[in-house]
Amino acid sequence: MKKELSTLHKWMLYLTIAVGVVFGLGHYFIPVAFTNMLNINAPDIIAIICIGGFLIAAGLAAYLSLRANNWKEVRIATYYLTTWSLLNGIRLGYVVFIEGDISLIGNAVITLIIGIGLGYEVFRRYSESKKVSHIEKTAASH
Repeated sequence: MKKELSTLHKWMLYLTIAVGVVFGLGHYFIPVAFTNMLNINAPDIIAIICIGGFLIAAGLAAYLSLRANNWKEVRIATYYLTTWSLLNGIRLGYVVFIEGDISLIGNAVITLIIGIGLGYEVFRRYSESKKVSHIEKTAASH
């Protein structure tokens, strides 16, 4: 199994960095102006600031993961980013399609792309590790 991050994994991390820079900084430093600019109904400004802080931290984690470029060093961050992106993307999708708030469709799409891409990488790595483990056990028994 390769230790380096795949091209897909790297692209998902670049996308996470971009989201952290644009949306994180916007939500954190100018929450009212930024949500108005995006036409997002956000009555709880403190929650928006907290989301901005999380997005900045996620972008930083993605940046550090790219620098490490080693699966064993970045897997915990990848698991966390995958889980958060999938849960958040599903909830945003619900708000867009069930509650009809189409102002969040861009957020839902970007978040689901990151979650699905990183989820695929986690699943692929897990599957490869099971194959290697099975091969090693078979070789040891002979």
